[in-house]
Amino acid sequence: MSDSNGESFGQRFGALVLAAREAKNWSQEMLAAEALGNPDRKGAVSQLETGKVPKPRYGTVRNYARALGLTDAQIEACRPPDSPEPNRTVTDELRLSKEMLKTLAWDFGHANPRAAVAEYEAFLRDKATELRALQSRIEAMGAAEGRIANLMGAAEGALEAGDFPEADRLLADAEEIQQTEHTLVQVRKQAHIRETRGDAALLNNDAGTAFVHYDASAAMFDPFDRLEGAERRHRLAERLYRHGLRFGGSGLQGSEALLHLNLDTYTETETPVEWVKTQNSLAIALGTQGARAGGEAGMRLLSRAVEACEAALRVYTEEAHPVQWAMTQNNLAIALRSQGERAGGEAGMRLLSRAVEAYETALRVYTEDAHPVQWAMTQNNLANALRNQGERAGGEAGMGLLSRAAEACEAALRVYTEDGHPVDWAMTQNNLAIALKTQGARAGGEPGMRLLSQAVEAYEAALRVYTEDAHPVDWAMTQENIGRAFMAMAEAAPGEAEARLRAAVAAFDRALTVFDPETMSFRYEAATSARAEAAARLEALSPAG
Repeated sequence: MSDSNGESFGQRFGALVLAAREAKNWSQEMLAAEALGNPDRKGAVSQLETGKVPKPRYGTVRNYARALGLTDAQIEACRPPDSPEPNRTVTDELRLSKEMLKTLAWDFGHANPRAAVAEYEAFLRDKATELRALQSRIEAMGAAEGRIANLMGAAEGALEAGDFPEADRLLADAEEIQQTEHTLVQVRKQAHIRETRGDAALLNNDAGTAFVHYDASAAMFDPFDRLEGAERRHRLAERLYRHGLRFGGSGLQGSEALLHLNLDTYTETETPVEWVKTQNSLAIALGTQGARAGGEAGMRLLSRAVEACEAALRVYTEEAHPVQWAMTQNNLAIALRSQGERAGGEAGMRLLSRAVEAYETALRVYTEDAHPVQWAMTQNNLANALRNQGERAGGEAGMGLLSRAAEACEAALRVYTEDGHPVDWAMTQNNLAIALKTQGARAGGEPGMRLLSQAVEAYEAALRVYTEDAHPVDWAMTQENIGRAFMAMAEAAPGEAEARLRAAVAAFDRALTVFDPETMSFRYEAATSARAEAAARLEALSPAG
C-alpha cells in the first residue's frame, strides 16, 4: 500500500534501514549476518534498501529492527496512514491458538511446557533463524554443483584439445569437490541426529549428557568444515546457557566449554566478527557462573569474564561498532560489579566504581529514545552497582546512592512493563525491592517500616512472573530476598519479630530447595547462613531462650 506520494511502507522502511546501516558504517554483508543470519544474503539487503520489497514481512521488519536498534516509533513513521497495524505477534500473524503455538514450540525442542506465549514466540523466531541458516547451506550446495559442472565442462574441452594432463587435473578437482560435498551431506544428517539426542537430554534436565551430545555433533565437522562446526557449536552453547540460567545445573559450564573450543577455530585477525562474538558470549557465561559460585573459584571466573570483555573491546570500538561496544561495556560492568560485591574494603569500592563508570559509558549509546530496551537494561544494572556502593557507604552519602539506585529501577520500569517485558519487569521489581529494603533497614522506625513493606510488595509482584516451575532460580533468589526483608522488619518492629522471623525462615527454606551447593555454592551458602541467623534470633525470643 502506498501513500499520496507513491511511497510504500517497504520503500520508506528500506530507506530507514539504509540510513541506519550507513550510520553504523556496516557493509551489506555485515547487516545480512546480523539480521538474516548469513552474510551471503547481502542481495536481500540490497533489495530492501532500494525499495524493491514493497511489503516486507513482519518477521523481516523485526529482524532488521533488532539488528539495527530501530525503535517502534521509527518503524511506525515509515507506515502510510492507511496501512494496517504492523506490531503483530506470531499468534496474530499466523492465527495460532496458544495451544497450537505451545505444540509447535514443543515439537522444536522447547524445554518448558508452562512458558508464556511471548516466550514461545521468541523461541519459534529463533528456530526461523536456524531455518534460514539451513537454507543458506542448501544454496551453498547448489553452488558446489555449479563448480563441478564447470570443471567437467572444462575437462571435456581439454580432452578435445588433447591436453590430457589438464583434463585429469580438472577431473581430480571435480572429484574432490564432489567427495567433500557428499561427505558433508552425510555429516550434517548424523550431526542433526546427535544434536537431537542432546535436545532430548536437555528436555530431561540432564545438561551434562546434552553437552556430550552437542560437543560430538559439532566435532563431526572438524575434518571437513571447521567453520560450519564452530557455527553449530556456538548455537548449541547458547542453548545450554539459556537452560542453565533458568534451571541451574551444569548448563553454564557446558556452554563455557563449547565456546572455549571455538577459540581454536576463530582468531582475532582472520575471523574477527566470529571471534569477538565468541568472546562476548564467553564473558556472559563466565560472569553468570562467577556470580553463582563461591570463594576463590567464583572470583577466578569473574576475572576471566572481565578479560573476555576487554578482549572483545579491541574489536568493538565506540566509533566502529557503537551498539556492540555499549553491549560489551554492559557485560564488563556486570562482571566488575560482581567482583566488587565480593571484594572488601577499598579494592571492592574501586571495582564498583569501575562498574558504575562502564554502565554510564554504555548509556552514551543506549539512550531511552534510540535504544529503549537496552537503555532500561543498563539502568537496571546500574541500579545494582549503585546499591552495592550505597550498602558500603555510610550516612547521607550511602542513602543518596540507595536513592539513586531506586530511581534507576523506576526509570527502567517506564520501558519494562509487566505486559510488554514480563521477565525484565520482574527482575527490575526485584532489584527495586532490594534497594528499598536496604534503605528501610537504614532508616529505622516508621519510615523504615514503610520502605520495608514496599520492598516486600515489590518482591511479591515479581513472583507473579518468577514462578517456581517457569523460573526456579529467579524464584529462589526472590524467596531469599523476601527472607532478608522479613529479618529487617523483625529488627525494625520488635513487637512483631517472632512472626517476621518465622516468615523469614520459611522463605529461606523455599530458596534452598533450588540452590544447588555444587553449581550455586555462593547462593547456597548465603541463604544457609541467613537462615541460621534467623533461626537463632527466633530461638532467642522463646521463653526458654
